[in-house]
Amino acid sequence: MKSYSLQKRIILSLLVFSCLIINSKIITRDSANQTYIEQTYIDHEPIIITSDADFSVFSGSGTLEDPHVIEGLNITTSEKYGIFVSLTTKHFVIRDCYIDATNAGITIEMIAEGTGVLINNICTRNENSNGVGIQIAFSNKVGLRDNICNDNEAHGILLFFSYYTILYRNTCNNNGMNGIVAAFANNSLFSDNVCNNNGWEGLYLAGSAGSNLVSNIFSNNREYGIRMEYTDNSALVNNTLEDNKACGIYAWKTDGCLFNYNWFISNYYIALYFNSSCANNRVFLNNFIENGFSDNSQAVDEGNNAWYEKIDEMGNYWSDLGNMDFYQIEGKSKSEDKFPLKETCNFMEEMGDISVKEANFLSFFMIFITLTFITLSIYRQKRDLR
Repeated sequence: MKSYSLQKRIILSLLVFSCLIINSKIITRDSANQTYIEQTYIDHEPIIITSDADFSVFSGSGTLEDPHVIEGLNITTSEKYGIFVSLTTKHFVIRDCYIDATNAGITIEMIAEGTGVLINNICTRNENSNGVGIQIAFSNKVGLRDNICNDNEAHGILLFFSYYTILYRNTCNNNGMNGIVAAFANNSLFSDNVCNNNGWEGLYLAGSAGSNLVSNIFSNNREYGIRMEYTDNSALVNNTLEDNKACGIYAWKTDGCLFNYNWFISNYYIALYFNSSCANNRVFLNNFIENGFSDNSQAVDEGNNAWYEKIDEMGNYWSDLGNMDFYQIEGKSKSEDKFPLKETCNFMEEMGDISVKEANFLSFFMIFITLTFITLSIYRQKRDLR
């Protein structure tokens, strides 16, 4: 049972990690019902900050304990940016703002590591052909929580060369292209986000190794729920991929990832597709329910990947298993799930009651340690099974 115990530690680490980003004085979102308390805003002109001195008109001293705060503003403008922050070293929080600009509601770029947090903002209807709700570029350890980035021309949230980013409980629906794009956003966490009804993908991960996806919902996107490219050694746990028009997840040139407790439901073409360039991904304890129009398989493996955990004989639940003792995966690899489950598997039932104290949203040191533990655990698990 050594591998199973280690797998539990990996998943527990992800759960603990997601709980590190809960604490804040202002909560206006009911996460269970996806409803929002009405917010009163103050009309304001666009804000452009390109040095620490530009923060002087806002409250706070710029320390971790007393960050500058931009809050409660309505910035509706035909200018490119609603709020633009660049080249700063001070700690700051942008929260409870409504922003409708042209290119991007909020842009953060080239700020000092671990100094920026965005909470409970609405960034919508950015109508430029590349318009996004929130974009983060060349800025590490930025936190985004409870933001709504809907109805933008291109993407809801765009991360670019920004490592160790935390996206928790954000909503990115009805965007013209992708709900979330993470390009070169290594070792980032995506937890409890909702990305529905987007023109392309719910989440597009590119060049983002060591990503951790926990308890997100990707549904009814016009292409893929998740598209993964060059996203090695990532963990996907307890995500829901439902009613996406192509695949639940499409993976290309992605190796060494762990897929556990995910729900693949009624995706039109296929649930999970591994391109021939994918190898050493491990898929077990997932639920595959009525995906695809093929009578052959709900998944495709053109590469070289594992569909069960050998030592503890754990596979996946397949709604079309019938009376078979194994499940044949479509594709050139001729992969099999040799230990298919008879019943669906539930993440929270498996983990049991776990009590985790809330931690400060700005405690990025603990976040860094947790991410490092996850990465090492996945590596050690693969090594132990060789």
